[in-house]
Amino acid sequence: MLQSPIETAQPAGPRAVPAIQGGQVTAIGRLQPGVADVRSYGATGNGVADDTAAIQAAINQHGKVYIPAGVYRIDPKIGLVVRTGTEIIGDGRTRTILLAGTGGATMKELASYAGGSLIRRSFDPGGKNDYVTYVRLADFTVLLTHPADSVTENAIQIGIDLRNISRSLVERVHVGNMPPLGAPITRAYDRRFYSQGFGIVLGSVSSSTRSYAGGEVNTVRDSSVWGAYKLIVQDDAQLSPRSAAHAVLIEACDLQGGHVLLSQESRYTRGVSWRDNVLQNVIPRPGSREASAVLRMEGSNNLIDGGYIEASGSADYLLQLGSISSNNMIRLPYASTTNRAKVEDLGSGNSINLKGPDFP
Repeated sequence: MLQSPIETAQPAGPRAVPAIQGGQVTAIGRLQPGVADVRSYGATGNGVADDTAAIQAAINQHGKVYIPAGVYRIDPKIGLVVRTGTEIIGDGRTRTILLAGTGGATMKELASYAGGSLIRRSFDPGGKNDYVTYVRLADFTVLLTHPADSVTENAIQIGIDLRNISRSLVERVHVGNMPPLGAPITRAYDRRFYSQGFGIVLGSVSSSTRSYAGGEVNTVRDSSVWGAYKLIVQDDAQLSPRSAAHAVLIEACDLQGGHVLLSQESRYTRGVSWRDNVLQNVIPRPGSREASAVLRMEGSNNLIDGGYIEASGSADYLLQLGSISSNNMIRLPYASTTNRAKVEDLGSGNSINLKGPDFP
């Protein structure tokens, strides 16, 4: 059994943010021609000032921005808005922290793109939208802020919102209510309330609607999500009804501490690959009527392959293939149901090959 940082982290308060030396640029974030340092636009990274407007100004002027080490407060009601070609590059996920302020949105507001997402595109669900493509996010943390001792229904946050964005890349990024080990901030949480908000969301609107503007062929790799209601979700049934986020690759990610760790929730989606991910430690959200799960899939002709899968905690399902799923291939060389979480296949033509202590 892998040791989980969700289980072993010691609760603590915020530590002092280390001073950032003026003009410091590390090898990770070395400035290239055409890349703007957000400090040149007034961002402070001191963990106190609201840096949303300053970072957005840098994005608007240059498209490609570098965010040096520091803690940058972001207003979740506004968020950072990306467009085609935007690149946001930090100094490493333990050094560059985008810290959500308090507040957020209801599920209805999130579904209508009315705030709550820390990084997002501009989108009009009732009008015509331009395509947004080739966004790159790398080497930073998005730290969500939800109540530490209760469940919120009107201040829900999304860390990285890739809905209606195509052909984009997220790599070496950390998202969630729990910071990465070694970050300049720690959190004192009742672990039951880690499972709030959304880590990374992918999806689209129906291609038959006027507002359709893509949402496929995205990659998330070598990233981590610790602590959210749904850690990485494609085609969320409430946020993206009739979504079809085809050809998404989720690879070598570390997903821990959520109600649902990795899910795809639309019958229309094809060609998805989830490969070599570590998934463990389901934490059901208090009061939720939705079954908790490590893996959930509803589409067709998709692949789940490799990695380390452990239904520790109180998961209802290790693997849940819904009634509209079909012809998916699941190959898990190590899967463990320490609490006897169920494996359920209600679909047709799905191929399941599980190995591990509970699947000889």
